[in-house]
Amino acid sequence: MSVRFILTCIAAIISLGSLNTAARDISESVIQDYAYLGPLFKHFHANPELSFVEHKTAARLAHELREAGAEVTEGVGGTGIVGIVKNGEGPVVLVRAD
Repeated sequence: MSVRFILTCIAAIISLGSLNTAARDISESVIQDYAYLGPLFKHFHANPELSFVEHKTAARLAHELREAGAEVTEGVGGTGIVGIVKNGEGPVVLVRAD
């Protein structure tokens, strides 16, 4: 999976925390947030890490998720992170990015 896809998924998750109606288009949210996400995307590409030792990348993503209001668990399977955004009762959406 590309980093762009991962960032798009993260943007979608972050956007879900601020949605006030289900009608808001996630694509529009990503476009609006690109001023922030573009430099973040470039940061990750300018600071690559090897597989299974992406400690700085994981820490940065955990920070970004916390800033967006997610509950974050770090160190899952090594450098993995889990971010949970609660939005009331109902279906659960899982997004996995490797």
